[in-house]
Amino acid sequence: MNKIDTIANFLNKKSKKCLAINGSWGIGKTYLWKQVEKKLSKDKKVVYIDLFGKESYKQILEEIVVSLHGDYNKITKTTFKGLEGLVKSISGGLIDIDSDAIFSFLKKEDFYNIIVCFDNIERKSDNLSLKEILGLVNLLKEEKECNVVVIFHEEELKEQDDNLTENNKEEENEQDFNSWYQKAKEEQTKQYNSKNWYRIYKEKVIDCEITIKDNDEVAKAIIKDKVNKYTKITDEIRNIIGNIIFERYKEQCNGNLRLLYHVLEHIDYFNTQCFLLFCKYENKKTFSDALKLNYISLIFQIKKYLSTKIEENDISSNYHLYEQYLKNMFYLNKEEKYQLRRDFYQTLKIDLYYKLQNCKIEYLVGNLSDEQFVKDIENSLLKIDFYSKNGMTHFPYGFYQILLSTYTQITKKKLSDIEEKINQHYIEALVIEEFKFDLNHDYRSDIALLKLLENEKWKDYYEETKEKYKTSKYENINALINSYENIENSFYLEAIKQYNFFKREELVQLFKNNNDFCKKFFNHFSKNMVINHKFDDDLNNHLFQAYLDFLNLDENKIKKSIVLEYINSQNSVLRKLLIE
Repeated sequence: MNKIDTIANFLNKKSKKCLAINGSWGIGKTYLWKQVEKKLSKDKKVVYIDLFGKESYKQILEEIVVSLHGDYNKITKTTFKGLEGLVKSISGGLIDIDSDAIFSFLKKEDFYNIIVCFDNIERKSDNLSLKEILGLVNLLKEEKECNVVVIFHEEELKEQDDNLTENNKEEENEQDFNSWYQKAKEEQTKQYNSKNWYRIYKEKVIDCEITIKDNDEVAKAIIKDKVNKYTKITDEIRNIIGNIIFERYKEQCNGNLRLLYHVLEHIDYFNTQCFLLFCKYENKKTFSDALKLNYISLIFQIKKYLSTKIEENDISSNYHLYEQYLKNMFYLNKEEKYQLRRDFYQTLKIDLYYKLQNCKIEYLVGNLSDEQFVKDIENSLLKIDFYSKNGMTHFPYGFYQILLSTYTQITKKKLSDIEEKINQHYIEALVIEEFKFDLNHDYRSDIALLKLLENEKWKDYYEETKEKYKTSKYENINALINSYENIENSFYLEAIKQYNFFKREELVQLFKNNNDFCKKFFNHFSKNMVINHKFDDDLNNHLFQAYLDFLNLDENKIKKSIVLEYINSQNSVLRKLLIE
C-alpha cells in the first residue's frame, strides 16, 4: 500500500485523530493531500482551511461553520432557531454573527464524517497564535469528534520563533526593570505557546505524522502527465523530454513543486512553438543536448523572473528571447518565434561546434597534424549553416577568423564562400543587437568583428543592413520619437542606440525644426548628475554628435558659447560631451 492509500485508509477508519503532514515549501504537501482526498470514502466531507494570512481565530471558525452549513442566513433560519440574540447587525443583507457562539452550538452529529484540514500554518498572520490553532485542533478532536489534518513546514515555524525571540530581546533593552519584568512574564507565556510548539504539543494533539523529504515520484508523475499531452511525437522523444525535465528539476528546482509547475508551463510554450518542430532530427543525442541547453537557460531565466534563489550549481544564461518572453507577459511575436527556431536549429549543430572547438585545442596543444586539421575544418565548418551570435551555441567572430587563417596558411587557399557567409551573419547579428536595444550581448567586446567594419566593403554592408532594419521599423525620425510614450524615454541608455539608425544630418535638422525635442534633450542631459560610465562609449552616438553639429552651425556660434558657459559647472553628460 502506497503513502496516499495509507493516509486515506487511516482517515477513513479512524475518528478523533489528527494527522500532521510536515515538509518544506513546495515539496508537495498540498499536492499529496489533494491526492489523498480522491481516495477518501464518498461519505467523507473535507473542510479545507488555508491559514495563509489569517488574522484571527474568529475567521477560522466562520469558514468552518459556513463550509458545513452554507451562508449564515441559512444557518440561523434552519439550524439555530431561537438564537436571534447572536445576531449583532445586518448590513447589505449579510448577517454578522458571533462565530464562537454558533460554533459552540454545533453538535457532534454536525461533524460526522467531517475532516478539517488546516494548511499553511506557518503562513498565518502574527496576530493569530499557534496556541489558538492547536487549541481549535484539540477542540475539534475531543468535543466534535472529527478528524483533523494539519499541514505545515516545521523548520519555518522554528525560524519565525527564533526571530520573535530576537525581537523580544531588542524590545527588552529599551525597558526599565519593572516594565521589563512584566513584559518578560508575558513573553514567557507567548514563547511557551510558540517556541518549540511542536515538541510541546505533539504528544497531546498529533496522532500520526507524515514527513515529506523527497517528492521525486510526485515530480515524475506531474512531468509525465504534461509530456503525455504531446500526442504527435514518438515515445522515444517523449521519454527524452521527460527525462531532461526531471534532470533539470533535480538540478535547478531544489525539490520545489511550485517552481516545477511554473517551469512546465513555460517549457510547454517553447516546446510547441519551437522544439517539437525539430523532434525528427536524425541525431537524437544531439537533439537531446540542444534541448537540455535550452531548458537550462529557460529555467535560469524563470528563476530570475520569479525572484527564486539562484543555487550555486545554476548555470548563468542570458539568452535574450527567454528574457524577452518573460518580460512580454509570456509571449513572442512572429519575428521572435522565427528567430527562436533559427537559433534552436543552430544549436542542433552543437556536435559540429564541439568538433571545431576540439580541433582548435588539439591542434594547438595536442598532436593533431596539419593534414588532420584541414580535414576536420572541412568536415565541420562547411556543414554549419549560419553563424548567428544569438543562438544557444556560438563562438566569437574571432574564433572563426583564427580557424580560417590557419587553414589558409596550411593549404595556401581561402574558404571564400564560408568566410563571406560568416561575415554577413555576424554583421547582421551585430545590427540586430544594436536595433533591439534590450538584448544582453556586448558586441563591442568582439574586437575582430569591429575591425572587420574598417573594411570598406563590410562597412557598406553594415550600413545597408542598418538601413534595412530601420526602414522596416521606422519610416522617418518622427516615427521613432512617436514610438515612445514621451520623448525623454528615447534618451535612456539602451534606447538611445536607436538614433544610430539615422544620419547625423537628419538629426541636425531635428534639432533645428523641433523646438520641443531640442529643449527636452538639453534638460535631460544637462541635469546635475553623476556621469554613468556606460555613457562614455555612447558619446559617439549619432544623436550626441548631431547636437555638436547643430551647435557648430554658423547661425549658433554665440549660442554654443552660452551653452558652454551654462553647463561648465555641472557634472553632466552634456558637459562631458561639449568640454571633453
